[in-house]
Amino acid sequence: MKLVIDNNIVFSIMKPDSASSFLFYKLLEQGYEFFAPLDLVEEFDNHEDECFTKSKISIDNFKLRKKEVFSKINLIELSYYKEEIHKIINSLSDKDDVSYMALALKFSCPLWSNDPILKNQNKVRVLSTEDLIEVFL
Repeated sequence: MKLVIDNNIVFSIMKPDSASSFLFYKLLEQGYEFFAPLDLVEEFDNHEDECFTKSKISIDNFKLRKKEVFSKINLIELSYYKEEIHKIINSLSDKDDVSYMALALKFSCPLWSNDPILKNQNKVRVLSTEDLIEVFL
């Protein structure tokens, strides 16, 4: 199964003892594939210091973990899902979520996000970490 994964989930995965981290690796074992817009890399880089601090791991372990986590996520260029943006943009109040939602729409798969506002639209199924734990584990 495919899941689009949003930036805040990726940030959470960087903390090894988080529920998101546990779930990410468990779903990988079960054959799930993760996708995200390529601009996730820039978003992550913009918040990397905060992410590192919250991870509570050494800088060396953080760098290794970042490399490992990003190697498990298929990063997709805008040109692939660009045509879906106009279908989703008016459904969202936060324009930062558009690329994640458009990508999920393109793949016809759920978006893994803990943002409750995203559940207020009907174009894409949005699953929180709690939803995924209840449904898939």
